[in-house]
Amino acid sequence: MRTGSAQNGSAGGILIAPGASHGGGSGKGAGLQLAGGESESVHGGGDVLITGGAAALPGATGGKAVVKSGSSEYGRSGDTEIITANSSASSAQVHGATASGSVVLSTGDVTGLRGNAGSIRALSGSSLDGQGGSISISAGRSGGPVSGASVTVSGGIAESPGQAGGPLLLQGGDGASASSTGGGKGGDVLINGGTAKGHSANDDGGAVRVISGKA
Repeated sequence: MRTGSAQNGSAGGILIAPGASHGGGSGKGAGLQLAGGESESVHGGGDVLITGGAAALPGATGGKAVVKSGSSEYGRSGDTEIITANSSASSAQVHGATASGSVVLSTGDVTGLRGNAGSIRALSGSSLDGQGGSISISAGRSGGPVSGASVTVSGGIAESPGQAGGPLLLQGGDGASASSTGGGKGGDVLINGGTAKGHSANDDGGAVRVISGKA
């Protein structure tokens, strides 16, 4: 399926839109599913690739790739989920250890001179009369005889002479109200070591270490 090209104007678009559900009943709008093909060989299943259009002229911006949930006029808007599939434990009996797939959020590299690479921003929504959305980052549970998975947050590396590495800032939220009768209070910054839930005398809680950089 392909639309026609245009010499000076805009090329034609493609709209794939399932049917709507009307009348206020219990019906749900039709879904849309894109799925790669299954494979029974060692080469794995087929990929699904969603790519914005390329820009060929200097200074032009490539097309966006947007994944957006459905809006709701009177209720809750839909979730947007990026989830890798589970790995079947039964297949480990034949093919060895299994692992679920990773989720990678990565911006593109800049290969030209004096350009800035794209940023990654994680922003939760604001609320006019309620609480803004929270952001939670946590590693998964480890069930075998291994240590818990780590979470690493680090500033960027600077490779040019005389330049400092990127800072790492942990900051509580501002209390933005300027009321003189009970204005906003700034949010706390809490750094806690992990709790030891074992019953042995050697089960110690996790330490908090603050170490300056080496010169």
